[in-house]
This record gives sequence, C-alpha cells and structure tokens, in this order.
Amino acid sequence: MVSLVEILRQAGKELYRHQLDFVSDALWLPRPRLLLADDVGLGKTIEALLLVKALMELGRVNHVLVVVPRAVLSQWAGELEKFEIPYFLVESSEFPLGHRVYLVTMDRAKVPDYLEALSRIAWDLVVVDEAHKIRLDTQRANLAHLCRKAGGCLLLTATPHTGEEEDYRFLTSLVGGLVVRREKRDVEEYEGRRIFPRLSYWVVQVRASREEGQALFSLLTKLRSADVEPIVRVVVEKRAMSSPASFFKTLGRVVGGVCDAAALEEGELDACIGNLAGWRDLVELAGRFASAPDRKLDALRKLLGLWRGRKVLVFTEYAATAEYLFQQLTQGCRVVDSGDGFAKADCGGLGVMYATAKAREKIDVNVEASLLASSFDTAVFISTDIMSEGVNLQMYDVVVNYEV
Repeated sequence: MVSLVEILRQAGKELYRHQLDFVSDALWLPRPRLLLADDVGLGKTIEALLLVKALMELGRVNHVLVVVPRAVLSQWAGELEKFEIPYFLVESSEFPLGHRVYLVTMDRAKVPDYLEALSRIAWDLVVVDEAHKIRLDTQRANLAHLCRKAGGCLLLTATPHTGEEEDYRFLTSLVGGLVVRREKRDVEEYEGRRIFPRLSYWVVQVRASREEGQALFSLLTKLRSADVEPIVRVVVEKRAMSSPASFFKTLGRVVGGVCDAAALEEGELDACIGNLAGWRDLVELAGRFASAPDRKLDALRKLLGLWRGRKVLVFTEYAATAEYLFQQLTQGCRVVDSGDGFAKADCGGLGVMYATAKAREKIDVNVEASLLASSFDTAVFISTDIMSEGVNLQMYDVVVNYEV
C-alpha cells in the first residue's frame, strides 16, 4: 500500500488532514471523477499531484494529462518535479508517445489540431486546473471532450460557480455532479488549530482636490449626456475615478477608433472613448487637469511609508493606472528591467514593479513576484487582474485595492 504521508514528506510538503483525507477517499473510487473546489490557499495543486503520484505508484494509471492555464505552467512544472513525477511538456501537436504524464496549457489543448492529437490517447486521468474557464460558448468548452472520454477526471477551481448557472451545470456534469468544497474555517475546525493568519482591513477615505473634483464632474456630466453605450459609460467612469491624471493624459492621445468587446478588457478603452461625441472637449480638460494634485496617490505614498519592511501588492483594474502608479512611485529610481506591459525599478531598499496582461508573453509573473519580494526589504508589486488567478502571492502580506 502506498504511503501518502511519505509522498508528501519527500515532496517537502506540510501534512494537513483535509488533503490526506481527500486523496484517501478519492483512491476508493474505481475511477476518480470529481470537482475539487476548495477555497484559495488550501492546496488543490498538492492534492491533485498527491492523487496522481499515489495512482501511479499503485499502477492504476499509465496515461495522465494535466491541463493548466499558461500563467501557472511553470508553477505546475515545479510542483511535478517536487513530487518526482516525470512529465512531457506538450508544445507541438506532434508530440512523442511513451510518457506517462503530459503537461499542456489550456489554450493549446483547446485548439483543434492539439485537441485531435490529445484525443487519440486513452487517458486514465485528466486533471484540469482553473476548470471554471471551461465555459459554454467558448473554445475552451472543447476540453470537456477530454474529460468525458478519460477514465477519470479531476477538475480544480476555487470558483466553480461564476454567476452563470448553465456554465456551472455544464462543468459539474463532466464529473457526475460530485463536488468537494472546503473553506479555510472548515479546515481549521478539522485540524483543531489555527492555520491561516487573520485578516485585518481598513477603508481609507480620500477627499479629492478641488481640481480633481472639477475634472471628474465635467467628465461625468459629459458622459451622462453623450450618446454612448451604458457599459462603456460605466467603465469609463470607473477608470476616471481610478486615476484622473492618467485618464486625462490618455485622452490626449486618442485619435478615434472602433469600440468592440476586446477594448473593454483591462481598461483599454481608448478606442471606445474615441467614439464619444465631443471627446475633443475632454482633451482640453486633459491639459488643464493633468497636473492637478492626486490625493489618492498621496494617500498611497503615505501608507507605503508606514509599511517599511513589508511586501505590498497594489491591485488596480486598469493597465493605465498600473503604469501611472509605477511612474509616480519610482521617480528618481533606477529602472532595471522593462518591456511591453511591465517594468521593475530599484529604489535602494525598495523594489517596485508593475505588470499587466500584456506582460504574459514576456515574463513569468510567479517568478518575478517571488524575486521582487526576496530581493528587497520593502517590495511593491502593482498589478491588474494578471495576478488574480494561479499566482502564488503568499510572500506578500499587504494588499491595496486602489479602486475601492
């Protein structure tokens, strides 16, 4: 009989009852097929690999496919190595046969030629991380075929229900409706001890300067009277209240364009704004108010001054605000690395970095976040939703939501 405890110890992992019990119970199933929806931070990756390792040592699986988002590919590769599970990384639809475990990104596996090649193998177990991304009316729904065809299927997500009931039913149908979910409080009750640090939070109220107030009032008045789609109006208003100076400077670069759904992602709204009737009037406001005192930025600077020796994650919805904050916080610092959608600066004992969705092709966010935290006494990572899924941020102990 395989020893789950010994597998975890050899992988350098702490022992938690909820992980051991989940895998022990799953091993009783002739063909494990379930959705593991444990809360963030409860070790779903560890549970999945512990199950894979145990099934391999028992000789119950010989063909395992692990499908993960690109953002966490290196994280999964590292964990597979810790569990001493040999794997082949699929980077071409013409991959070699003969390996027991294959690792592939979700966006590759959904493509027809990759999907066709993967479907030729009789998988004993398919593991899908961030499984909530398998939604109806998306190309990723094609991944359901791999799960259904496999002998066993393990879906991992902390957010199984994203608000669409049909998507949830579709997801759970892949595993026969078997869902396992534990929250942090459940695990602590189960363990009989406190495991997770308690959260303290504060709401910092910032009063806008007179110049900022006038700028925002003019903008909102213009938007409310404009012939523009309501969703565009709402998102533009939110962006304006995120960082007015950054917003107005962006307006100054607008020359028109076509508004589509893609333009609404991560605050990239220049094309939408370009269609706003009378937008040139707002460009005039840009020159008048771009240099107005930014009270919210001043408040952030004061907070960072109190957090010497801490690791701080600053979250913003908008790429323009992330870049703006980086530029403002690193004045006089040495920029040591930069590219499309990211930059890093050395300010002595303070390290500052920002990253947006455009950086996904250029950097490994997991590696960079960890390196920043370990290289500086005080670290500030400014990010958009690129950090919202699959990134290990346990080394950061302060979070600032810049828009709330």
